[in-house]
Amino acid sequence: LRRDEPVGITVVNELREATAVHWHGIELDSYYDGVPGFAGHPGRIASVIAPGDSFEARFTPPRAGTFMYHPHADEVRQQQAGLSGAIVVLEPGATFNPEQDIVLLVSVPRRASDGATVFLNGTSTPPARDWRVGVRYRLRVVNIHTFRPSMIARLVRDSTLLTWRAIAKDGMDLPADQATVRPARQQLGNGEAYDFEFTPNAPGDILFTVRSGAGDLLAAMPIRVR
Repeated sequence: LRRDEPVGITVVNELREATAVHWHGIELDSYYDGVPGFAGHPGRIASVIAPGDSFEARFTPPRAGTFMYHPHADEVRQQQAGLSGAIVVLEPGATFNPEQDIVLLVSVPRRASDGATVFLNGTSTPPARDWRVGVRYRLRVVNIHTFRPSMIARLVRDSTLLTWRAIAKDGMDLPADQATVRPARQQLGNGEAYDFEFTPNAPGDILFTVRSGAGDLLAAMPIRVR
């Protein structure tokens, strides 16, 4: 999406049960926010989307950034069944380059029984990426996992922690005194989004990892820098 550009997103419910979709982190009119029985105005309260029915969410993103969507009806079970994802809002006139603007969606596998497993962009073993020395990459880390708290994202070369620059949190650009270069390690809370910039300065293999608070490796994405 783009900042200040109106959008309409139609959710068509082909389930055999009611659902609703919440646009997490984006400021929009309450009626379209996707929280049935609560969102709306006096006399106009949003309801669930019944089986076979549809609902159009209309909003105009007021800022560029990284956001997410997920269900708000039996949300844990429906989200675990696969209804979740990232939303990227760009500045007007900007284009999205997936080779350099990289969404890293941390989620729970579909229908997992214990919630212990972690997926990174839909798999625990994401394919390797090829990066270039001197090229600036934006990492949009989105944690939409429903169970594991306090996971830790890291960017490492061998056992050495690299550095990146924090640029945004939950879709809001950081002020200059917080948009700093720091060790590439970030604790992730459920429903949080973090944006970082990283520019490789040497060729070789690096790794983006997600670990538990106890240090157990949960998911990893290899990166080949050339």
